[in-house]
Amino acid sequence: MTLPNQLSILRMILTPIFVFFLLFDRYYFEQVATFVFIIASLTDWYDGHIARRYGYVSKWGKFLDPLADKVLIIPPVLVLRI
Repeated sequence: MTLPNQLSILRMILTPIFVFFLLFDRYYFEQVATFVFIIASLTDWYDGHIARRYGYVSKWGKFLDPLADKVLIIPPVLVLRI
């Protein structure tokens, strides 16, 4: 498995951690949630950068990267609507 695909999977793993901290209504937990979201967002940029620069483009990566993006973005929208 290539590094960009591993970063996409890491982004999907960070999502429940992000949502967990987002559910608490404390300033400290909101800061941790923000930090986890920033790390996950940076993995999105970094995996795209590596894939384009070193030619690690694959069919699996073309499917996994947009899926990981949606997995990261949709849960907070649902949580914040509650």
